[in-house]
Amino acid sequence: MLLISALVALGMMLFATDCDKTLLHYDVDGGGEASTGDRVFFPSSAGSGKRASMDRANLLLLDQIGALGTIVCCSGMREATMRQRAPFLPAITYFFVENGGRLFRRRQEEPSDVVEVREYHEFVLARAETQGDGSTLELLDAFANALMTEVEGGDQKWIVDRNGYTTMIRVSAKGSSSTREAALEALIERIPPQLQYSRNLGYLDISLYKCGKRDALAWLIEHLGASEYLYMGDDDNDIEAAQCAEESFIVSPCSAKMENWARETAAAVIAADSSVDKSTSRRPYKVHTSTRKGHEATNDMLQAVLARMQRQQEA
Repeated sequence: MLLISALVALGMMLFATDCDKTLLHYDVDGGGEASTGDRVFFPSSAGSGKRASMDRANLLLLDQIGALGTIVCCSGMREATMRQRAPFLPAITYFFVENGGRLFRRRQEEPSDVVEVREYHEFVLARAETQGDGSTLELLDAFANALMTEVEGGDQKWIVDRNGYTTMIRVSAKGSSSTREAALEALIERIPPQLQYSRNLGYLDISLYKCGKRDALAWLIEHLGASEYLYMGDDDNDIEAAQCAEESFIVSPCSAKMENWARETAAAVIAADSSVDKSTSRRPYKVHTSTRKGHEATNDMLQAVLARMQRQQEA
């Protein structure tokens, strides 16, 4: 059973955040992500081998936010990467991995460790068995096998990552940037309707039915007894969760799709009649962005989240 956070039970706010290029950054990518601040370097990713870092100032902000509410990490990373990072992020209570396909919580008796929430795991598997004529788990596996067959036959140079994933696969393609993007866009048309997809870090993540971040957070919020959440992200797979948040915080540099969504939504919020009852108006009620990038943008957004949660506590 879930251990309901005392903070949530007391009506405190829930803060959900993406991980890669939102909380953590890869300085080798450039693009203004380098920081002069004191940084903590995390173990290399279990999949890509890349090593991410986070400014100590941002870790301290995360601790302050965790003292005011419950923090949930929502990421496309696999379990192994999450377990490597969890000890460095003690303020985070819950970890969604595989874009919402699996849920882990920090053990109260052993804070450096996390354990899978079996109730959610059983819920996801049961839902996977009720879509279409058969199991979407089997359908996902068959689709991955079909792609691998194309690779072995020399028809396509797919890169299919199934290592450590249970509810999704991660696909890329060899070739130039334009060739890779064209191949992935064409592949989207072939994905069975019983499955879903999202773009993340340049990859195509294909997952089980309703295993996105929005639906995952909806399940957790219901089981924790919370009513609202704040969301921070940067990529295409964050948009649906950001759309349903009370307030959204966008870290730059972000994907083009996320940038367009944030700009259009912010304009709509500004244009909205302030007298409209929030219960019937569109969400989010506010979109925050930063003119800075990377670690500095994360700092700006965490400062804004902290200020929002402090106002909530004082109300």
